[in-house]
Amino acid sequence: MILFALATGCRYGEIVGLTWPDIDFNNKTVNINKTYDYITRVGFKPTKTKSSVRSIDIDTKTCELLKELKQIQRKLFFKQGFKNTNQLIFLNNRHYIVSEYCL
Repeated sequence: MILFALATGCRYGEIVGLTWPDIDFNNKTVNINKTYDYITRVGFKPTKTKSSVRSIDIDTKTCELLKELKQIQRKLFFKQGFKNTNQLIFLNNRHYIVSEYCL
């Protein structure tokens, strides 16, 4: 998550609101179109401003790391019986949004 933030410059809420459909592995882009309300944890909300909705190019290494994370999650979640219904990318080991409250 920290590497993704450094590579893209995205805000924390944008990062924790990323879902797998937001990643275009073929074109190496990330679609920023929402944030996650990590304070109340009630779900997604709009980006900070309308101009915050954007597509960001990602480098090959970041793309590879995201692919690897997706494969690891798929195997682990299947083994655990966890259904990632929101298709969130960045979750902690307890399947919560990463924040200072649940580290």
